[in-house]
Amino acid sequence: MKLCHIAKSSCHLFFVIAACSSAFAASTVRYANQYSGNDAGVKISACIGALPSGGGTCDARALVGAQFAHATLSIDKPVTLLLGRVNLTLFGNPGISLGSSGIHIQGSGSNVSQLTQGFVDSDIMSNVIGGYCPSGTTEATHILNLEVDHLKFQGIPGPVSACPNNGVDILDGSTISVHNNVFTGLREEGARALNSRNVVFQRNLAYGISDGFRFTGVVGGQMLNNTLRDSQLPHSMFQGCFAVDSVNGTGFPNSSSLLIANNMTINMVNCQSFLFHDGQNVVISGNVMQNSGMGISLGTYARPDVISRIVVQGNTFQGTCVNASQPSNTGININNNPAPLLGSHIVVTGNQISNANCGLKADNMAGIVINYASDVSVTKNTIANSYGNGVLLAVGVTGLVLQNNNIVNTLPSADALSAGIRELAGGSASGTVSNDTIQNAAIGMRFDDASSPGLMVGSITTKNVTIPLYMATSASAAILP
Repeated sequence: MKLCHIAKSSCHLFFVIAACSSAFAASTVRYANQYSGNDAGVKISACIGALPSGGGTCDARALVGAQFAHATLSIDKPVTLLLGRVNLTLFGNPGISLGSSGIHIQGSGSNVSQLTQGFVDSDIMSNVIGGYCPSGTTEATHILNLEVDHLKFQGIPGPVSACPNNGVDILDGSTISVHNNVFTGLREEGARALNSRNVVFQRNLAYGISDGFRFTGVVGGQMLNNTLRDSQLPHSMFQGCFAVDSVNGTGFPNSSSLLIANNMTINMVNCQSFLFHDGQNVVISGNVMQNSGMGISLGTYARPDVISRIVVQGNTFQGTCVNASQPSNTGININNNPAPLLGSHIVVTGNQISNANCGLKADNMAGIVINYASDVSVTKNTIANSYGNGVLLAVGVTGLVLQNNNIVNTLPSADALSAGIRELAGGSASGTVSNDTIQNAAIGMRFDDASSPGLMVGSITTKNVTIPLYMATSASAAILP
């Protein structure tokens, strides 16, 4: 190999170094169209194989139009794979196997489709070895520094959910970025990460898929500015849209340090728009839910799940009036398993909730429901046109602060009940309720529990309310002067 000559002149030295750098860069770029093979997958594999062990760039942008990869396309070194205006159909399981850190797959409006021969349990892009559905995880290559952007993922459409048929599926990863992609036709998630750190799903669009975007055991995760709309599942099949799932039985760490912000769900009538079975130090902010079955659900599933230190602020929920057999039809649902899995240290503030419980009109649902939770602050929320109840205190609510909320036009449930604020019989709530405004309801505040002496009730403002305060017994709450 001819070595670069080092000139004495500093000026010459600059140009020689630049020339050497250019030569080095050129040596780590290969062009997939220059390799022979019976399909695009073979050409891209040969292109990647020709790169040095330290990796480089495989430029496949000259492979355009309808292309195929009949075998799994494996990326086993740090590679930037550039795709152009291609419709690449994948037959492997998974379609693209990620086997190295430092991978960047960048499209430019590129279509990547999954087509298995009679099977749906296949991911489009994954680092999992052997698969892990339906019973337990096998193994995965640890992935560090993965970026996937500007691709369109076409999965296997159908009216059932299957496992796994995801767009991007990561187990045991760190520093993962999945952004500016489109996902459609998948029978599971657009993208999901399990047992991973520092994961960002950002500015992705998903439509016509079975689930959405999911974290399980993720520490330092963000879901930002994504849109999910129009499920491919029938209304009778309930699903999670943006989910932080239970770590029960996985051995993964609890999910923590999460930011879920400025996402949107549209026409997900059989969906929990934001489902949390596990999470600590979480901010859920600025999300919009239009025609949604359920808004934001915070509820432990089983040990060792933890729901703690959660802030829910500035979100907008508009419930669906479709009865899609959803188990709950609430705007914000804090509904945990009994002790010791209580939710704790939860702030719900400045949210806009409308049409909650319109699909089911159930007596035990509301704009906001709180069940088995301690140290919960619910303030400055606006709840309009909810059916049955504006705010419902179910069972085991302690350390409550319910203040300065505006509850407007509470409509009758299927049992003809209507209350701005209600505590169920047997609730035994404690905390403070005061300075709320309730308009247009049959009952302003209704306390059905026979004895909740720790529930301190201050002044409220009512307008067009038939009964401002109803108490089952004189000990249902402590009325402050």
